[in-house]
Amino acid sequence: LNLLTDGLSWGEQKKEGYANIPNIMKFFSEGVIFDDAYSGSEYTYPSLATIETGMLPTSSQIFSTDAITRLRANHRTLSEQMKQLGYYCVNLMSDGEGIYNGVTRGYDRMIVNHYMQPTYKAVERTIQHLEAFGEADQFLFVHLADSHPYNSDIRCLESVQTQLPPEEFFNAPPETTSVFLQATHRNQLLNQQNIRNMDRQLGMLFDYLTTHYKEDELLVCLYADHGCSIYSEKPWLLSSMHSNSALMVRAGGITRGVRADERMRTADIYAIIGHVCGFPIDALQLDSNLPEVFGGKRRDIVVSQSIFAGQTRKICLRTEQYACRFETEAFTQVDGTVDASSYTIRVFRREGEEDVEVADNAVRQAFHSYLKHHAEKFMLEGWE
Repeated sequence: LNLLTDGLSWGEQKKEGYANIPNIMKFFSEGVIFDDAYSGSEYTYPSLATIETGMLPTSSQIFSTDAITRLRANHRTLSEQMKQLGYYCVNLMSDGEGIYNGVTRGYDRMIVNHYMQPTYKAVERTIQHLEAFGEADQFLFVHLADSHPYNSDIRCLESVQTQLPPEEFFNAPPETTSVFLQATHRNQLLNQQNIRNMDRQLGMLFDYLTTHYKEDELLVCLYADHGCSIYSEKPWLLSSMHSNSALMVRAGGITRGVRADERMRTADIYAIIGHVCGFPIDALQLDSNLPEVFGGKRRDIVVSQSIFAGQTRKICLRTEQYACRFETEAFTQVDGTVDASSYTIRVFRREGEEDVEVADNAVRQAFHSYLKHHAEKFMLEGWE
């Protein structure tokens, strides 16, 4: 069972002391919780592709709806791998963004509710499905939207309305995309209430799973495709609040009760599921790494990147101590390439919200060398 909690910022959950997600923490405390996992992209379309294929956008070439690329036939998706193993593969709730580019190939059934993916419906739908097909080996995917801040003009929850003046009941007209929403009291209040609602409803599902299944009959993964901007006072599209995303696993046969501090990225979900379930994770095109806690190796560096036509190219490189922010002056082209002959590089310490800049030229040069070495992979042109 894969639970995609869209936009759930793990950086913010840590800052809040996990007060909004007690049921999630209780359930996955019997598994592995990764505290230092990062999304490869800043929004759902490319990030979902990374999760389902184990490839970063620069490897799959799936990064924008303005430049549609279909996944190659020989690149196996998660659902195709699980179907090959004999599982009944069902996408119980999603926004359908993986259909046309091929990243959700392999599902026997898909139920698409674009922008309407509430957890309370998903929980009941999942339980009903499990009871209807209880004799089958099942691979299920559920995309939950409660944790995602939206820029629509929908009225906010009653429980939030009572804490706001009437003029703030509705969102402002959508003048910007959700990735640029501001860190306002209203945005944070509403997001936190939605997360608490999601957690309460997931608690019912977790109770059902632990009551009806043995530990070695389950593999449950909960992860986010990205974080969100509304907790960053100093906006940076790949900030820790926007990139540090939830990632946790519970299954029979794995080490239990682990809070892993190794650096992870969303591409690694593919390797984890393959390792536990038994499909190959050594294909050359994969950017997926099996973490040390599952018998693999720790990453030295994780990469988050924003590839969006008409905006500057942004890359964030994170090591154990530092976060390097790279940004071009030129705008990204529709094909994903960008003129990188003029750019800025800034390095920050990883503590807190990564806002303490480092003036060490040796550290900066090390990141510069890494970017230069991988310039072609990042689709950076004109590098000097």
